[in-house]
Amino acid sequence: MKLSSAFGVRQGDVVAFTGAGGKTSTLVALGHELADAGWRVLALTTTRIGRDQLGLFPRAIPASSTPQGISAQLSQHRMLFLHGGLRGDKAIAPPPDVMGHLLDRVDSDVLLIEADGARGLPLKAPRAHEPVVPPETTLLVPVASLAALGRPLDEQHVMNASAVSAHFGFPEGAPVKSPWIAQILRDPDVGLKGRPPGARAVCWINAVPASGYLLGRARLIAQLALREPTVQAAAFGSARASEPVIEVQRRVSAIVLAAGESKRMGEMKVLLPWAGDAPILSHILGALRTARLEDVVVVTGRQEEQVRAVAEQEGARCAHNADYAGGEMLSS
Repeated sequence: MKLSSAFGVRQGDVVAFTGAGGKTSTLVALGHELADAGWRVLALTTTRIGRDQLGLFPRAIPASSTPQGISAQLSQHRMLFLHGGLRGDKAIAPPPDVMGHLLDRVDSDVLLIEADGARGLPLKAPRAHEPVVPPETTLLVPVASLAALGRPLDEQHVMNASAVSAHFGFPEGAPVKSPWIAQILRDPDVGLKGRPPGARAVCWINAVPASGYLLGRARLIAQLALREPTVQAAAFGSARASEPVIEVQRRVSAIVLAAGESKRMGEMKVLLPWAGDAPILSHILGALRTARLEDVVVVTGRQEEQVRAVAEQEGARCAHNADYAGGEMLSS
């Protein structure tokens, strides 16, 4: 699968990449994807990137160029990196007011922004002044690399490791675990820090192999990241691969209709004992839990209290259908 499909990129989007472990490679891969599809792609940084990385783009020019000049370069190259100047081995960010100027006066289809820095490390927590996410952002992509898994939680392997430890209580120096990566990605003050109100969020887990144990770890991280309601999806794969996305996890819910009157059997079918004497409803909810559905709702009707007790014991939510007797299953 392509990155553009996994992230749900739309024409007119301002996409900001934050975090660590493959922001630049992911931005570049997405940009080339869209350019190959005929889009006019602008890219820039709100921090700075290595001067040598400008060679990853078909063309890099100053953001101070005229709108007509930028448009002409877009027509020729399809993908363009704009910088605020070159200082030593770095290309620095354009002035903050450039964003509105570009959106209003340059005929591009999408704007891709590297909004964070991580010194090449696979995982990070932002410092006080980070990330620099423009308010115009419509899609935030927090990034982490699976290469962080099992590495020590210290400054050599995780950027701002002390802040990670202080925020979450993870012991410094301990090996990084899968749930820790998910918590970093989904936390509103860490991975999602700076997300403008209304902006979509899709987590990206990079450097994931196509098979084996680590693929399972990536699936777990993605599923755990979706526990934050503002995260629309979590994708994983390798930005450098020809087909970069292995899989996309999205939030899936199940609705169990248990509000019938059970007239034919004389008693509630879902409460009848089955294998191991557990109610049928328990077996249904156990199967859904095995499928790792995060949100299960049981619709109750007759014998509401008994059905609710079983449902809540299995971790499901309940909604009562007061019209179950007259409306039957259709009303549920």
